[in-house]
Amino acid sequence: MAHTVIGTAGHIDHGKTQLVRALTGVDTDRTRQERERGITIELGFAHFDQDTTIIDVPGHERFVKTMVAGVSTIDLALLVIAADDGVMPQTREHLDVLQILGIERGIVALNKVDLVDEEWLELVEEDVRSVLQGTFLESAPIMRVSALQNQGIDELSTRMRSLLAETGEATRKERPFRLPVDRAFSIHGFGIVATGTAISGQLSSGSELEQLPAGRRLRVRGLQSHGEDVDTVAAGARVAINLAGVDADQIERGDVLTVPGSLQATSMLDVDLRLLASAPKALEQRTRVRVHIGTVEALGRVVLLREPTLAAGERTVAQIRLERPVAAAHGDRFVVRRYSPAVTIGGGVVLDPAPAKHREGESDAAVALEGLRDVPLAAALIAWVRHRRRHVPRLQDAAAAFGMDAEPLLAAAGEALTCFDDHGLRHLVTSELWAADGALIVDTLTRYHRAAPQEAGMTRAALIRELSMDASGPLFEALLARLEADGTLARDGAALRLSSHQISLRPEDEILADQIEHELATGGLSEPPDAAALAAAMGTDAGQILDLLRAMDRLKRIVFLDATLFVSTSQMAQARRCLEDQLSSAEQISVSDFRQALETNRRYALAFLNYFDAEGWTIKGDGGHRSLAP
Repeated sequence: MAHTVIGTAGHIDHGKTQLVRALTGVDTDRTRQERERGITIELGFAHFDQDTTIIDVPGHERFVKTMVAGVSTIDLALLVIAADDGVMPQTREHLDVLQILGIERGIVALNKVDLVDEEWLELVEEDVRSVLQGTFLESAPIMRVSALQNQGIDELSTRMRSLLAETGEATRKERPFRLPVDRAFSIHGFGIVATGTAISGQLSSGSELEQLPAGRRLRVRGLQSHGEDVDTVAAGARVAINLAGVDADQIERGDVLTVPGSLQATSMLDVDLRLLASAPKALEQRTRVRVHIGTVEALGRVVLLREPTLAAGERTVAQIRLERPVAAAHGDRFVVRRYSPAVTIGGGVVLDPAPAKHREGESDAAVALEGLRDVPLAAALIAWVRHRRRHVPRLQDAAAAFGMDAEPLLAAAGEALTCFDDHGLRHLVTSELWAADGALIVDTLTRYHRAAPQEAGMTRAALIRELSMDASGPLFEALLARLEADGTLARDGAALRLSSHQISLRPEDEILADQIEHELATGGLSEPPDAAALAAAMGTDAGQILDLLRAMDRLKRIVFLDATLFVSTSQMAQARRCLEDQLSSAEQISVSDFRQALETNRRYALAFLNYFDAEGWTIKGDGGHRSLAP
């Protein structure tokens, strides 16, 4: 069975700690200060059953931030209301916090019933029901108890167990281990100990952990759960971790211990934000607030992406820019309190823990974020990847953003996402964009081939410019590799082309090409014309002629000997026959002898011989003499 957590909530002095003692026999007021003052300051913990922990949280308004840390991990809320007092300010604030943090199940314990008569009790119950209208506790059972007199305790225990049984196996156990630290201290002869409630995953002694936001790697020397040494702990358990690799002043409340690489620290959160109906006033743009997430309190400013203000009781998408980094994942709940006075005003859900910086009123970002809220995991992941467009995220970063292992996360998306490899790193893109950009590359090359059939293809840089894609991004190269692998695309030197593309000349270029071949054939090798001479003879531009000559070279209608010298294919055949004739009666030939035999100038003779060397037909020896390659 999954480990479950019960969290108490309620106004100061309504008997939460006494009720926990009656249910478990454990006094959760641990410190002398707590006992002397009669209030809970820090979180207290007790075993309800073998697989269930009760967290006793403070009720005094000054300790609401501690209360937030406690209830953020619970499966069942136990809202305690004293029958002689009824609903009080912290009752309402704690109920708001429970609501904001998405708690789904709970029980109301009407405590101290021995102090009031039946008529008063009925009035209090009626008032409680009124307050609970519209909350997750609207239909919750109200159990009449007296912790001091042990009245109704057995009935309350039975109902609590019944509701816990309905929680089922928690899927959080399948996620990477994560523990927000609520205390850290040093024990002489034992080392550093960090405590908290595991909110996901499993951990074994000897494992490696990462401390966030510091990014420090630590080793687990030992584990305890409720005072007993254990080898393994799981989600929901109250845990004390003996750590190696950290000093006492290097770990503190608010840090998160997790599987290395499974979570990231961030100073910005894109969120689904709701302002409580009880908030004293509307939330203005860039209001400074206190953000409680896990066990950390961080100051930050709210950037609203739609409206310039957020009215009480309203909901919107926003970006919170924090003044200190925190570790968070999609779906994490948080509470927002005013900076001063520190009153709970709202909260919500993290949508994107690794966002880009948004501007005020950035509607495009708001639309993208709305696709991340109130949807199943798969839909949220797809929307998260789609929002990044061509800035394709790594699978590892997606897993960290969602607080999950990579493979289950990828499987959840099914065929809607495409995962591709780039230099050993796996990246995600929507299959829709993957197909669309692949088709766009094909379409762009098709149009280019139609406009320039004489060209072998587009350069990589030209294609990137045409597509407005990121030259340094992995998506473009991955698409090229996929199109090349399936036979759609081919590389021709530095050019990219469709595999089906055949170089050809336009009709007007074909006329010029025939003239060029005629000029080369009639001119002979004694003084072959260059591109400028051909352009002058034909009354056209030298650049156009040079482009055409390159196309004719690709069509094997001429041959470039080097960057500027070219001959017709018949002249190339003539030069080769001449060299064969010369070397049939001699073992080698000099440049000068070859120039005389071919009846050309030294520049062309040398260019021919260098070309034959490059083709592997001849070998250059001492003094520049050539001989036939073996």
